[in-house]
Amino acid sequence: MKETKKIIPDVMIPYKGSKIEKGRDGAEYILRNDAMYTGYEHSQAEHSEFFLSLKNNCVILGRICPSCEKIDVPPAKLRCPPCSPPVDPTKHLQQIGFREMVVVALSDRGFLEATPPVVCFAPANFKSEVPYANGYVRLYTKEGTATNGAMKIRIRTTTGLMRPGIAKWKDEVKIVFRDEREGSICDIFAVPASELAEEQLQKSPLFESDIEWDRDMDLNIRVDDSFTQSGDFLRKEWMIFASRIERSKRAQKDLANWSSRILVATLGGDFGLLIVDGALVVDGCDLFDPDIILRVDDPKTLLRYVHDGYALTNLFLEGSLHLNVLNETIFKMDRLPRSLKRDGV
Repeated sequence: MKETKKIIPDVMIPYKGSKIEKGRDGAEYILRNDAMYTGYEHSQAEHSEFFLSLKNNCVILGRICPSCEKIDVPPAKLRCPPCSPPVDPTKHLQQIGFREMVVVALSDRGFLEATPPVVCFAPANFKSEVPYANGYVRLYTKEGTATNGAMKIRIRTTTGLMRPGIAKWKDEVKIVFRDEREGSICDIFAVPASELAEEQLQKSPLFESDIEWDRDMDLNIRVDDSFTQSGDFLRKEWMIFASRIERSKRAQKDLANWSSRILVATLGGDFGLLIVDGALVVDGCDLFDPDIILRVDDPKTLLRYVHDGYALTNLFLEGSLHLNVLNETIFKMDRLPRSLKRDGV
């Protein structure tokens, strides 16, 4: 039986109750969980044809004007404002403008109209999807002509999590259809054509299950003695970092009421980080079932975090740090160097 998903995930629903915390003025305040939301159902109306085609036929539709041959995608306009219908000699008054456009099936190949920004800090509805990128894609017609309008859709990569530099302006892309579709623009997304094999590029439609994902998180890497020594050094540096947290009330507050198991994978060897009870413990988690995998090709990369306070999020965005997921744990860890500095630890 197919699992029914909720609009608001359970993880986003706060527990009933309250807690007491001290404010900056030293006084005690009550913090209470509450919720405010509105659920509603709406029709796709005249755009239903476009979304039904995505859901049922895996075909992207547009509309073309018979006069100027401009192609609109998604087909938001039913008529072309500048163009007039054919002249009818039997009528004295002729309609000016707004010629009816014709539905046309488009190719699943195109290119990026602009470099898509990567979002790491998203609103609540998309918090579980970070990092993500929404880009404007200009599709081709079956004859190879580029459409006039650009379609805004999600851009994904087969190499792991999306980060800046993976997809850029004018990059060729391939449209991929989700295996399970609901009739929305989220039924499709674009992948850089350079990441796909020729067989995948020629397959239409190409489905999500046809692609091998997260190829960037391969942990089976051969190492030599020099890297092993640097891995041992890095582990000791993290132990010193953890001891600093024990002397910082601000850092402990950053990790309070939070738990996570993190596998740090380096060319010099692996070790674990355990966040529990406001503390960071090195070599203290089950490496076979981590919540987060954090991998670096050069172990010294992480010294920029433990020594200089350079954010893990920034290391990921610049490509020197690889993650299997970017979530609240990483954001909490990014607060630690700042808290340590404020406490003078």
